[in-house]
Amino acid sequence: MKKIITIVTFFALIIFVVFAFNYFSSQNKTQYKLGLYKSGPFYFRVHPIEKLELAAQVYQQTFSFTDLTKRSPVLIELAENEAKLIADAAIKKSESLAKTKKFPKIKIYLPKPSENFNWGQLSKKAQLEFSDSISTDTHVLVTINDQPYSRGQLLLNQVQLSLLQTQQFYERLRVLQSSATRYLLLKQAKEQRTTIESLINEQIYNKRKEVTDQEVVTFALSKGVDLSKSNSKTKSIFKNILTEHQRNSAIDSYIAAHFPNEELNIYFQPPNYKIPLSEKKAIISENTTNNNKATLFVFSSFNCGTCKLLAEDLDEIRQEYSHKIRIAFIHLFPTSDWRSRLTAEASFCVNEQNSSAFWDLFKKVSQAKESIDEQKLVEIVKSTNVNYDKFNKCFVGQNYKKQVIDQVKYASDLGVTNSPTVIIGTEVLNGTILKPQLEQAVNADLF
Repeated sequence: MKKIITIVTFFALIIFVVFAFNYFSSQNKTQYKLGLYKSGPFYFRVHPIEKLELAAQVYQQTFSFTDLTKRSPVLIELAENEAKLIADAAIKKSESLAKTKKFPKIKIYLPKPSENFNWGQLSKKAQLEFSDSISTDTHVLVTINDQPYSRGQLLLNQVQLSLLQTQQFYERLRVLQSSATRYLLLKQAKEQRTTIESLINEQIYNKRKEVTDQEVVTFALSKGVDLSKSNSKTKSIFKNILTEHQRNSAIDSYIAAHFPNEELNIYFQPPNYKIPLSEKKAIISENTTNNNKATLFVFSSFNCGTCKLLAEDLDEIRQEYSHKIRIAFIHLFPTSDWRSRLTAEASFCVNEQNSSAFWDLFKKVSQAKESIDEQKLVEIVKSTNVNYDKFNKCFVGQNYKKQVIDQVKYASDLGVTNSPTVIIGTEVLNGTILKPQLEQAVNADLF
C-alpha cells in the first residue's frame, strides 16, 4: 500500500510540475505590478485578508481555502506539510522553554488543510489546533500556551517553509485560473449553442500538433526521468502530459484574445518573510557595493539536469536586469560528486579574473553533452576570456577548495537541500525553474 501511495504521489507531483510549466510558459509574458500578478490570460489582484476562510472571488463564485484544496491533491499535500513543519517547530520551541508544560497547547494561525487532516506522531507531543480567526497581530504565526510567537522566533527550516508557501501561492493561482477558464468557455459555448468540448475541438484546438518521441524524452529528462530506463506506460504518461500542455496553451491564447485583461480577486498573500542570507558566502555576478540592487541567491551545481536548464535563463536575467539586481551564486552538490567539486573550484578561479567568464563557464559546462572530467573542464576554461596560466596556477593549487566546502555547508545550514534553489526577496523556487518564474520573482521583489 505504501509503495502504491508513493507512486501515486510521484505522478501527482509530475502533473503539478507540468501545470506550473504551463502556467509560467504561456505566450503572454508574465508581468508584475504592485499587488497584481499576471500569467496566461488572467490578472490576479491581491487584496487584504478579510476573513480567514475567504480565498478568492472569481466572477460570480466565491472560493474558500477548502474549496481550492478540494480541487488540488497537490495543494492539500503542500498545506499539510506546511502545518506539520510549523507544528514541529512550535513543539521544539516549547521544549526549549524551561517553564513550558510538557504537553503544551499550540494554536496555529492557518486554515485547516483538509477535513481528514491528521497530525500523526506530533499529536503525542502537544495539543494542536488551527485558529478559526485571524490574529490581530499579523506577525503571530502560533501561540504556545496562549503566548504568541512570530515565525522568526521558531526553530524551523525557514527556506523549506518559504518554498512550501511559494508553491502553494502559485498552485492556488493555477486552480483559480482553471476555474475561470472553464467559466469563460462555458459562457462562449452557451452563446454559440454548443458544448465546451465542441468549442475546444472545433475552434480552439482544431489544428493539433502531434508530440514527437524526442520532445517527450527531452521533457522527461528535464524532470529527472530517463525514459530509456522506463516502461511504455511511463512514456505514455509523459506524452499525454505534453499533449495536454499544448491543448491548455491553445485555450489560454483563445481566452486572452476574446477576454483581454480579465482580473480576478484573491485574498491570500504571496510569501512575505524575507530569509536572512549572506552575500559574503557567494560568488557575486558583479563587483559592486551598490546596496540599492536586489540580490538573487542561486544555490546550484553546474552539472545536474535542472541546473543545466537554469544556466542560460539565469545569464539572460543577469544581463536584462543588470541595472536592478545582482546574482549571488552558491555551489550546492553532494559531497561525493567530484565532478561538481572540480567545476566549482574552477569557477572560483575563473571568477577571480572575470565575473562574466564565470557565467560563460556555467553556460558552456551546462551545454556540454559529455561528462565533465578535468581534461574537458580545462578545454572549456580555455575558451573563456581568462588568462589560462593564472587560472591553472589557481586551479592546480586548489586555492578555493575551502570556499567551495564552506558554500556547500552554508547551504546545508540554511536548510537548502535541492539543487537548483533560487531565493529572491520572499520567494523560494526550486526544481525546474523557468525564466518567467525568475522574472516574476525579481519584479515582485523590486516593487
